[in-house]
Amino acid sequence: FNANPTTSEVDLNWATASETNNNYFTVERSANGTDWTNVAQVNGAGTSTSQKNYQTFDIKPLNGTSYYRLKQTDFDGNYTYSNDVAVNFEEKTTAASVYPNPFNDDFSITDFSDNSTHQIKIYNAQGNNIYVDEFKNEKQIHMSSFPDGIYFIKVVTNNKTRVIKIIKSKTPRTVARSD
Repeated sequence: FNANPTTSEVDLNWATASETNNNYFTVERSANGTDWTNVAQVNGAGTSTSQKNYQTFDIKPLNGTSYYRLKQTDFDGNYTYSNDVAVNFEEKTTAASVYPNPFNDDFSITDFSDNSTHQIKIYNAQGNNIYVDEFKNEKQIHMSSFPDGIYFIKVVTNNKTRVIKIIKSKTPRTVARSD
């Protein structure tokens, strides 16, 4: 199990030589090595005799040193943990903002701080990357084909990152700018 910081997230990857009754993996994170929270859940291969490689990301890593571990859970509920892995992540933020939030089908993302190209990644609540694009200054995003729910937008510009939580709802309660 490896956890490696990038400029905007923590890359989490692991491999198994074989699996027996493996239901799923849970990646857990801790700021102090004692209190753990779930970051992502990834389905296991069940029973397999060949090597399987897995990868997910912590798209909202904690600033500073944090710890990651992998919990493997069988179909019968038994589980085991990997060793803890320490990661030092230094957040650098961009000035990106989203409007409206919550939104119905479309929203705009802006960053007028400079004329750089901004990379956008949108993740669903399970941490799966569902959209990738680039923009300068402003872009309208159409998400009518995606189900209502919580999403996270990661905007990366010149090694600076901002993660913005957005809510897609057919009946938005309020319209507020998320700065």
